[in-house]
Amino acid sequence: MEQIINLDGLFSNLKSLIENKSDIKDICASLEKIHFEVIKRNLLGQKSQEQEMYNDIEIISKIGFYLLSALIDINLEPESPENNMRLYGMTVAAFCFELLSKLSIIQPEEQWEYNLFSSICYSLSENQANGIVLAKEGFGKLSKIQGKDFIYLLFLKFLSREYKYIVKYRRPKSELESAQIITILKEFSRHMIFGGDVEKVIVKFSDYKSQLFNSNSQYFFAFSLIYKVALEMYRCSIRNLLKLEPDLESYLKVVTQIDTKNLYELWPSQKFLIKVESEDESFLSDNPKNNISIISMPTSAGKTMIAELSIFKSLIKNAGIAIYVVPSLALTHEIENNFFRRFRKVGIDIKREIDIDTIEELNLTSPQVYVLTPEKLDLIIRKKSEILSWVRLIIFDEFHKAGDGERGWLLETLIGWFMFFQRTYQYKIIMMSAIISNLEQSVINDNISFHLSKWSPTRKLYGVYFLPSSKKLVYSKKNILAKQVIQEPYSLFLRYKHHRAVMDSVFYKEVHGKKTKNGYDSNNSDTKFDLCWKAITNLNERPILIYFFKKDDINSFIDRSSKYLGKMTNEPLLNDLKRTVIKKLGAHHRLCKALDYGVAFHNGDLPEDVRTSIENAYRRGVIKILACTTTLADGVNLPVSTLIIGSCFNYDCSRGINNSDYKNIVGRIGRALTDTEGKILIFKHDEYYKDNVKEKILLFTNPSLLETPLRSALEDATNNMDDTVDLIESIVEGKRISQEIHVQKMIERLQVFVFSLYEQLETYDFESFYQEYVNCFFINTSEITKQIIKPVTQAIYQVASNIPSDFLKKCNCTGLSYSTNIKLNRIVQKISQEFNVAIFSSLDIISEEIYSEILACPEFTSPFEKIDNYGVLKQWLSGDTYINIRDNYFSHTNGSIEEKTQNCTQYIREMFQYKLPWAFSALLVFCENTFLKTTLSVMPQYIKYGTKDGNAIELCVGGIDSRELAITLSKFYAEDKERKSEDDITKWLVKIYPDKLAKLLDQNFDYYTLNQVSKFRSVRREMSHEFEKNQYLSCNVVGIFFYDYSKAYENNAINPESFVLLEQDRDNAYDMYAVSVFSVDHRFKLGHIPAVYSEEVFDLIESGDELYGIVQSYNARTLSIKIMKTLDRQ
Repeated sequence: MEQIINLDGLFSNLKSLIENKSDIKDICASLEKIHFEVIKRNLLGQKSQEQEMYNDIEIISKIGFYLLSALIDINLEPESPENNMRLYGMTVAAFCFELLSKLSIIQPEEQWEYNLFSSICYSLSENQANGIVLAKEGFGKLSKIQGKDFIYLLFLKFLSREYKYIVKYRRPKSELESAQIITILKEFSRHMIFGGDVEKVIVKFSDYKSQLFNSNSQYFFAFSLIYKVALEMYRCSIRNLLKLEPDLESYLKVVTQIDTKNLYELWPSQKFLIKVESEDESFLSDNPKNNISIISMPTSAGKTMIAELSIFKSLIKNAGIAIYVVPSLALTHEIENNFFRRFRKVGIDIKREIDIDTIEELNLTSPQVYVLTPEKLDLIIRKKSEILSWVRLIIFDEFHKAGDGERGWLLETLIGWFMFFQRTYQYKIIMMSAIISNLEQSVINDNISFHLSKWSPTRKLYGVYFLPSSKKLVYSKKNILAKQVIQEPYSLFLRYKHHRAVMDSVFYKEVHGKKTKNGYDSNNSDTKFDLCWKAITNLNERPILIYFFKKDDINSFIDRSSKYLGKMTNEPLLNDLKRTVIKKLGAHHRLCKALDYGVAFHNGDLPEDVRTSIENAYRRGVIKILACTTTLADGVNLPVSTLIIGSCFNYDCSRGINNSDYKNIVGRIGRALTDTEGKILIFKHDEYYKDNVKEKILLFTNPSLLETPLRSALEDATNNMDDTVDLIESIVEGKRISQEIHVQKMIERLQVFVFSLYEQLETYDFESFYQEYVNCFFINTSEITKQIIKPVTQAIYQVASNIPSDFLKKCNCTGLSYSTNIKLNRIVQKISQEFNVAIFSSLDIISEEIYSEILACPEFTSPFEKIDNYGVLKQWLSGDTYINIRDNYFSHTNGSIEEKTQNCTQYIREMFQYKLPWAFSALLVFCENTFLKTTLSVMPQYIKYGTKDGNAIELCVGGIDSRELAITLSKFYAEDKERKSEDDITKWLVKIYPDKLAKLLDQNFDYYTLNQVSKFRSVRREMSHEFEKNQYLSCNVVGIFFYDYSKAYENNAINPESFVLLEQDRDNAYDMYAVSVFSVDHRFKLGHIPAVYSEEVFDLIESGDELYGIVQSYNARTLSIKIMKTLDRQ
């Protein structure tokens, strides 16, 4: 094997440097070289060249153990350069052991030991996330080995931070030595879960370590290392570090005890949350210096936990609202899923759907978190401005999107608006991003505090696939003969931090000559899409995400699936997904064909519910290869360790992926607590010949050099705005001028903000007004932009001063341009003249003529000219299926089924989910007729959800992703003669059993349908509190006919007052809080705890409470039990 660096020599050099206490930079440089060499060998190992590494194994192990032993007892100041060297040295040791744990030429009996040492080293390098990943892998390996030592299993569980497992562990008969180790681990684990003084346990740890040494115990070395890790665990313990924040206790109880995904330690990037005893305030306090904060840290560095703690702290004392703003609708679903499980345990409700048009007044009975897009938030605070008095905290996630055109300007003005009103209302503002460079230079507001970190738990390895010019054999049609096949070897350039290497001949490109004459045969030769497949095959790694800049490239890649993969036939979940997609898109859609091979794609052409199903399937490992565009750049988190960038430019390199999207995508590769490394491998294709393109690809391997400054959307618009000042009044009135359309739109958006600000500052002269305007914004702009914006603002100010106050207020309620407001006012007057409450329904009052007038407003124009807009609306509101709407109205292009799907999806997303709900909500502002207002008020929801069925809408609001499933369930609810009359559709669906649901849905019942219903039931059901009231719970066991109850009854396994066992059923697809009931000898599964009580029982078991059940009554058809707690926690 090629030896770029001699490991043995490096080891000698490193040892000399450390022993002689040489310069820290030299030591770190030596460590980095070793780290990169080990990474390179790791990648080669994935190419089945592990045998060639055999000679390196001993030296890699030697490096790891030397670093561990040399650095473990060094105590240094936390922020000193020497300590940074120590931490990096531990990281290198951890990676050496990690590599050895993954080599197949090392026997499993040895691999788990390397996992153990790797986890220890990661934990001692302040990288708890990677320590957990390696320990879990080691536990999986050791548990499969016969004759395993259960003490080492417990060590690995301890390193996995699975303290609950250790506390509940029932030790087999063992020697005193083992029993004492178990006791110490149990005591420490209890303190990590429940809090308390851990110092006594630390003393026991230390004393027993000495006893093991004196007795020459086999466990001494491992136990002494575990002791060092325990010290680090306690030092970083979330309970220890946040002990001066008593308001957080109930939430910390959820995080460490009740939740199934526990967090016990703060990471280095989160340490600014800590309240120091010598200081009065912390980031979480009400200190005015933290009223506006910017948090910048890489993806996976722990921003979500910071947001959770901030939200809880802001709401715990004062019932109110915390608002979490995300750039896309898809992200509102993800954030809701992240938050609801923990927040519901402390009485905080999560909402991502708020119907502002049917709510008369806000009446908060509990703290609430609203997860919203900028557009939704803008509309809410305009129509219900009183909501500001309830707001305690607002978080703008991905706030760098402020530079993205019109949507960016909306986000920037929203942030400015909240800054403006902060003088009146008491709330905090937090802005978060993972990609901004030169942040402090981009911000002009002196009141903003910064919390910046570059720490990330996962390392990134970048690579570029390329064909070296010296190896290119076919560069014209003349140098390939008829029927000749030439293979050109591709190389892989690697970069890790400052280190580089080239791996030659990683795969070959086949070039075929024509059959009858000389020249290049393009039909049979490898294309760039074949090269992508060869790279995937070469890596032999799954799952893989592959990005393409163009949608057409995705199609070409997907169409080659059958060439490189075999069909996957016996995969139930994959077959379920395919049925789901066929129902939505039809059997001939390209996605359906790709799923035969375990391949899928994810882009903006697909309906939201299909995209959600694909994401779920990818997370579960059902989809092995996923092709995507930048739809995954907006924050949707998937478990991806390897990303291949198949194309990053268009055909002539005139357009390509921008720096922000690139950073966003690659930042999500290698997720904390799932991976320790993310690999980003980029193709440099032949057509990327321009020098600037080659330079950009090289920069892609070192994203820290990519400029992604925080930028105002005004910067681009003002380039062509300077000659429009004299035309502002015409633009505001809606007259089109000979300017670029985006400039006119930006002026209209600017007008909306100036009008809104003018309403608040009506008595100000322009200079005073303009100063307030400037103070609203925090992003630095160029002097040219400032010079242009001031006269534009003054011209809009002048227009606003001439508008009657009442009409100006109505304009500001809609958030629309002045000209559109005038048109909508006329439309409402026209409707009012024809309205008859006895005749007209909500849809009847919107005639085709009226509808056309609405669509004539610039904000509401249809994306397609040749389409029956009114016909689409009627069929959409009738509840008809997506596929029927697509085939009836989007076949006019005579394009492929994928093009029709693209057009239909774009239309629904743009018109029905955004523009038209906004339009009808705006119409309500101008309604004076009470009956007309009532009739129109339901239209925004009807249009958004595509049905006039209130029950179906309630299901969609509650979390059912598929509109068609919601409509179907509503139909079954109406027809169900067995349901209780007092049960609304939410209670009905929460109570319904899976067998009944399967019977109702028949062939439409599958995993992805079940997943939606399960999520709805989890979010919408009420939590019981029987144990809080009575210290016990009585209930009937449900589902007894589907399990072993009949057998247990016949075999007399059930008796009066006999005990039954309760166990969490974590794999239950229908109820994430399912609790199973077993006979006391565990021979028979008797059924489940009813859904109305299961979450409470599940949480008690998760918290460590010992529960048992006693049979109260039973017969052949029913079983009633009483559930109680044991007195002592073992």
